[in-house]
Amino acid sequence: MPTESPSLSVIVPTLNEAENIEGIIAKILAGGASLDMEIIVVDDASRDETQPIVRRLSLTLPVILLAREKPKDGLAGAVLAGARAARAKVVMVIDADGSHPPEKIPELALPVIRGERDMVIGSRYAPGGSTPGWSRKRRLMSRAASACAWPLTDVHDALSGFFAVRRELLADIPSDAAGFKIALEILVRGGDSLRVGEVPIAFRDRELGQSKMGTGVIFTYFRRLLALSGWRESQDSVSLAVAKTVLVWALDFAVFSAAWLLHAGLSEANLIGFAAGGALNAWLKTAQLPREMRRNAKLLTRLLFVSLLSLFLRSGVLGTCVGGFGWPSLVAIVPAIVTGWTVLFLGYALFIWPVREQYGDGVRWRVAAMGATAYLLALRVAYLYKLPIDKSWQTPPDPSAGLTAGSLMTVELRHLGATVLASTRAGFNLPAMICWIVAAWAVFNATRRVFDKTTAFRVLLLFSTLPMFFWAGTVFGPATVLLTGWAFLLWLMTFALRWKGRAAAIICAVATAIFWWPGGWMPGWQMENPMPPLLRVGVFVALQALLVTPVALLAAARYYLRWRTDERRLEGAAAAICGVVAMLSVFTAWTMGTLGLTASAAMWLPIVPFIAVEMQRPGCPRARWWGAVIYGCVACYGLYFYWLAFGG
Repeated sequence: MPTESPSLSVIVPTLNEAENIEGIIAKILAGGASLDMEIIVVDDASRDETQPIVRRLSLTLPVILLAREKPKDGLAGAVLAGARAARAKVVMVIDADGSHPPEKIPELALPVIRGERDMVIGSRYAPGGSTPGWSRKRRLMSRAASACAWPLTDVHDALSGFFAVRRELLADIPSDAAGFKIALEILVRGGDSLRVGEVPIAFRDRELGQSKMGTGVIFTYFRRLLALSGWRESQDSVSLAVAKTVLVWALDFAVFSAAWLLHAGLSEANLIGFAAGGALNAWLKTAQLPREMRRNAKLLTRLLFVSLLSLFLRSGVLGTCVGGFGWPSLVAIVPAIVTGWTVLFLGYALFIWPVREQYGDGVRWRVAAMGATAYLLALRVAYLYKLPIDKSWQTPPDPSAGLTAGSLMTVELRHLGATVLASTRAGFNLPAMICWIVAAWAVFNATRRVFDKTTAFRVLLLFSTLPMFFWAGTVFGPATVLLTGWAFLLWLMTFALRWKGRAAAIICAVATAIFWWPGGWMPGWQMENPMPPLLRVGVFVALQALLVTPVALLAAARYYLRWRTDERRLEGAAAAICGVVAMLSVFTAWTMGTLGLTASAAMWLPIVPFIAVEMQRPGCPRARWWGAVIYGCVACYGLYFYWLAFGG
């Protein structure tokens, strides 16, 4: 065997692959003939002739057999064992069943060998990739599994088993990594700093042998996906965890029922039941912790915060079932209890004491954005029947002004909501939530195109929690339609940064013409503002700082003071978006006397991505303030909704 290290080590995990192993080794050698490589077959105690065949081939070919007796760590453990035995600085993983095309080996390996990429994946779902011979059901299941990994990664096919990677990246994977998807481990741990490429491949089913895919493998994948998200599994067995949950729910229901039968009010009975169940649940959870952790102020603060979120959402469900659907209180409390304790369960596992060593800051921001967005959408739905109505509906349109594009769109959406949910508060405000979702999608994708996916998730977090955006997506009015329209304009503007040239200029010109056409997207009524113009400007600026939060305002100022020296961002992108900021600023200043204050949310849309960049800038002294801003905003929204339902 040569003493010099090869340029590539190809790892082939096997388990009862005697029918395929000789053929796949021949194809690997042919496909990578232009490379200096070794093949490491990692066999997990096959009961057929796999190991004897590999031993015979190793006598004349650059093939090494690594036999593992009684392995317990699955395919991931086999790949890690092969990486430890590899002599090359670049390793490749390929299946032994012939489903991966060996002729693609140079295309995957060379960018990593040259140092152009840290990892290159053979992708079924990148443009040009395919899965010939798959049934519609299998394609759907595979896509669904890949979609579950989409929030944590930036590639089309994070579940691919065919990839080339620098060996030291595999060395960073812990020995307890389980499952078939070792590429997912590398992608999540590498985060935004990982230079990843994708090569389209045609993935074909095995012709010989038996597939190892089964229910257990699928369960292990989802379990590992949760772990990579920071999920901390309970130390209890399934039966014990179920018993504790039933005990807490039973106590909650019993105390609520007793209070209600003793003629306590709905709000009081709800609070008493929740307090009893919450106290028991907290005791059961913290009893497993060391004594010093029970006195940890940070942990207790998070526990209190998650308990409040649980109470707010639970109360909204209870109020909707009783006041909106007319259910008896003792029936309505059941879905309320289930909803509230679901929030607590997720909060314990992902927020109160997550497994932070499993992921980096990028995944932390992504999980936080998804959690905050999902919770605030659920909160809106739970209190939809109690939300206030925009005061513009109480001011009839000016007949002399006529209905413009914006007011017509607003009226039509309001009519749609009223048709679906009758003429109720819920019917009036349902379009606000729909418009907010559309605007969030547009802003998220615009940011991802200009910056990166983690920054886009931070934008989603800000778009979900900052007051002016939250309110525009809660109470439906002209400001909601205006925000959605400008979000789409921002999304279209990103094409100018990507395409460059005549097509981009035409798109932006048409979009600008639509939204700047006289009367376009502008309400057809006036709202009186008795303040003098100068005072109105001062109040407007002060309220803007409050609605966007002072921390976000400082972050935006910090970025714009230094964006020209930021080598990580395209100056062209910053300049183009700053141009939109200028237009929106003029527009907002011009209309602030005729629109509600939240209409100015559109002005902040192009600035939010730069605030998101500043949130995670190394050495930023204000980074630690963001937690207080986000937690405070979410808690205030829940408290306000609770007051609307039970105290107003």
